[in-house]
Amino acid sequence: MKRFVSLALAAALALGSQAAVFADGAVETAAQETAVPTVELGLSDVTERMLTTGTAIETARINSRSDEALAEGYAENYDYIQMAADAVDAVGSVNLASMGMSSVVDLAEGNTKAIVEKTKAFAKDHLASNRQAELNSISLSAARTFYQLLQLQEYKKVAEENLKLAKDQQDVVNRKYKLGTASRLETMSAALKVRQAESSLATTAAQYGSAVMAFNLQLGYPLTQKSIMKAENSVTLVTAPALTLEQAIASAVENRQEVDQLKFAAEIQAINYNHAKLIYSTTSSSYMKQEVTYLQIMQAASLIESQMELDIRSRYADIEAKALAAESAQKAVEMAEESYRISKLSYDLGMSTLTDLQGAASTLDQAKIGRIAAVTDYNMAVKELEYAVGVGTSRISL
Repeated sequence: MKRFVSLALAAALALGSQAAVFADGAVETAAQETAVPTVELGLSDVTERMLTTGTAIETARINSRSDEALAEGYAENYDYIQMAADAVDAVGSVNLASMGMSSVVDLAEGNTKAIVEKTKAFAKDHLASNRQAELNSISLSAARTFYQLLQLQEYKKVAEENLKLAKDQQDVVNRKYKLGTASRLETMSAALKVRQAESSLATTAAQYGSAVMAFNLQLGYPLTQKSIMKAENSVTLVTAPALTLEQAIASAVENRQEVDQLKFAAEIQAINYNHAKLIYSTTSSSYMKQEVTYLQIMQAASLIESQMELDIRSRYADIEAKALAAESAQKAVEMAEESYRISKLSYDLGMSTLTDLQGAASTLDQAKIGRIAAVTDYNMAVKELEYAVGVGTSRISL
């Protein structure tokens, strides 16, 4: 009987150990299956990703092919018009002359050929710049995406730091309460601050988690991937373009697509208007429509360079103001940190109240948040200026 019991016990132990091994293996396998990759990304990484994958770059490629097709179409149209003109010269000139219409046809033919020729040249000249403008738009969108997620990431860190401070304060208050140097009300106040800090962190963490998933979805990463933005960018000001204000204005006027598009429109409308002068009465509706359109476009063309100058001057002033704001925000953090340090020492010595200490902690929390926002605003303004002095970020119709 004893031997039977021993064998049964041994079997039970063996089975139990196998079950334990199986359970451990199952837990390990489950852990492996639920393991979430962690990827640290800088601005250049996010930009490169958006310039190589996703709907934005696919749309840009399609638009580029469309532009090439349009440019080729204009060339084919010009060749067709030229062949048609040659045919008219060969077989129709006598008949047209006898009807008194040859001069009108010649004018219309010349007008159309001039427009198509200029349109063809404009399209071919702007294939590359149109493509670059769309790439610039994607890059600027990548910068916004990066800084928005980095901002939330850093807000979460601030919330974690705030919770740690609240817990440290609670520990101090509890020790003082045991020694009889703090009131029951102070312990309740410290506990409330901890709960408030926990709630704030939970809210910020939820917002950050949703933003990370949206980021992953946008860039084609696994939805639950831990995408971490490189933190040094959160408190570091990027370098502004090494251009004087005058150089930046000149660059924008020379390179921005909006300028070229409006000047081209003015050239085309001048051809149409001059043609209208020759074939329409100045009192006719057709003539007046061409005249009004011509005057409107010429007015806009005369202002476009001044508008570019205004845009660049405004951006420079904005960057200067945001640089000062970022500098002030950094000093505010330094002051708040020192104020909190002094308040903590003072409270530990019984020379100030818990309310004073909590107020200093709140000021520090807000100063850190303000610094993150100020640096982000400045960095984005610099990035926008970088593209504003080039071809810009807007496609034009070819």
